[in-house]
Amino acid sequence: VFDRLEGHDIELWHPWNSARSDAIIKEIDPNGFVVLGGSNVGLRAMVMATGLGYRKITILGMDCSFDLGGAQHAGFHSGKVQKTIKVKLPDGAWYWTSPSMIQGCSDFFSLLHNFEGVEMDIKGDGLLQHRLRLSQAQPLAA
Repeated sequence: VFDRLEGHDIELWHPWNSARSDAIIKEIDPNGFVVLGGSNVGLRAMVMATGLGYRKITILGMDCSFDLGGAQHAGFHSGKVQKTIKVKLPDGAWYWTSPSMIQGCSDFFSLLHNFEGVEMDIKGDGLLQHRLRLSQAQPLAA
């Protein structure tokens, strides 16, 4: 890939997830640029966008839950099928989700303080949006 990009203006960055990823990054790219930002690409994109100066962000498809039809993706996806679980919110609402989506939802609330002054329009009607409406960031009951 890098051979094909020679002569183009590119920036390389690494997602930081843990001490293990830190060791790998130091080994392969000691002076590399590391980006924090949670456990999924949506959260990482939000951190990248605000780091680049964007202050109005519209988020699509980051519901952190599945629809009742059982589909896990809007289109073709080559990843493995996720284990689904049902979670209950404090107001009694139930959502089908997965352990990784619960982690992403929790990470969103952990990162929320980083987005002061950022206008976010989070489209959808899933688990994340419901938790935002409740304005609570407490653990979910499975």
